[in-house]
Amino acid sequence: MRSMGSQKALERRRVKAVEMIQKGMMPVEVARKLGVDRRSVRRWKSLYRKKSIEGLKAKPISGRPRK
Repeated sequence: MRSMGSQKALERRRVKAVEMIQKGMMPVEVARKLGVDRRSVRRWKSLYRKKSIEGLKAKPISGRPRK
């Protein structure tokens, strides 16, 4: 299920999580501070390692168009 918030707000949260990890925090600590699941933090960390900051960017929402 997708988190609440705008795409840009969610993107900022992912970038902040990676910054916190780079400062030496453990993923569990980052997850607790940001109010997300630890697995999400680990996934964001992995995306950052594979694709740099581009991996954390907001993506268009797929699905049925609004009426």
